[in-house]
Amino acid sequence: MVTKKNALLGSALALVLTLSAASAAMADGGGGGDWHETAVYELALVPGGAADSAAVRADLDYVTGMRDHHAGALTMSEEYLAKGRNPVLRRMAGAIIANQEYEIAVLDEVKRQVEQPPTVLADFGSTKLVRRLVATEGLEHRLSYIKAPPPTALDLWTASGAVDEYDVRWAKAMIAHHQGALDMARDYNADPNGENSFLRTMNYDIVQDQTYEIGLLKSVVDRYPGDASAIKLDPSMVHGMSMHGTMDHGAMGHDQMDHGPTGHRQMGHKGMDH
Repeated sequence: MVTKKNALLGSALALVLTLSAASAAMADGGGGGDWHETAVYELALVPGGAADSAAVRADLDYVTGMRDHHAGALTMSEEYLAKGRNPVLRRMAGAIIANQEYEIAVLDEVKRQVEQPPTVLADFGSTKLVRRLVATEGLEHRLSYIKAPPPTALDLWTASGAVDEYDVRWAKAMIAHHQGALDMARDYNADPNGENSFLRTMNYDIVQDQTYEIGLLKSVVDRYPGDASAIKLDPSMVHGMSMHGTMDHGAMGHDQMDHGPTGHRQMGHKGMDH
């Protein structure tokens, strides 16, 4: 019995390796040099042939939360472009819109794929080898997307235009908003059910990009000619945080937070409840 089980698992492993190689060939256009959108999938041995419901739920919860969060960044950036005048922040708002509109499309595609039922590739009785779709690569071609670069430290020194009170409020709001994205990305990658390799890689990019932008936003706040700590964060300026139960002060100092009528901790993160 043990020998038979080992033989079955050995066959499953060989099939996994074969399919992984085929997937790699498809991802680079099958060797022909042509571009194709590529379905990204993961292979797993599961009981009964059904996808791991905890893994699917982790993916869908994350995608729903991050999509809403990104939509909030869009409206925040649109508001700044309508009201704000600082050239560095205007460039950042424009980059946020371009990049996060694309990421929303990616998240929508992940949701579509994750919701597909798995394909059974091999049946070993009580255990089956299944292929679970998790994402689509290559959307940037169809959507004509090129990453919009954020402003740089050089822009801070060369751009004309003072930093006013509205600039500080918006920068603080976006710092808090970005911190929420960092929390969500890190929480998914720390979740044992967060198995989607595509989302995990995307989260590394989110952490890298938004950590950089937080630093730049703090530099803009530092250029305010008055007392920036006296300008309190307006929670109503932070959009798309409905999945966060309270507001964490981690993104900025305690003196920069406006506790106001919403209570002491308006936007702190509550784990993977996105």
